[in-house]
Amino acid sequence: MTEWWLWSALFAAGLGLGLFFYGGLWWTVRKMPRARHPVGMMLASFVVRLGVTTAGFALLTAGDWRRMLAALLGFVLMRGMLVNRFKSADAVQSG
Repeated sequence: MTEWWLWSALFAAGLGLGLFFYGGLWWTVRKMPRARHPVGMMLASFVVRLGVTTAGFALLTAGDWRRMLAALLGFVLMRGMLVNRFKSADAVQSG
């Protein structure tokens, strides 16, 4: 397989998109208690995160399901990594 670098780059880009999407969600939820308009903040955050992530996947995959799968694997893996990271950080703070 001579295109290993392409699949690695797609996987890494999926990790980056996952970090942006779920890291942005975490940041938004943490800032909401101090926000003047928390509903507007959450809605704006969702629209921006969804728009950037959707555009990123569309640019990365170029309609190829294999490319989508590689990027999506990175995206889902990043979600799992962040859930574990934030779960352990919350346990340290409350314990």
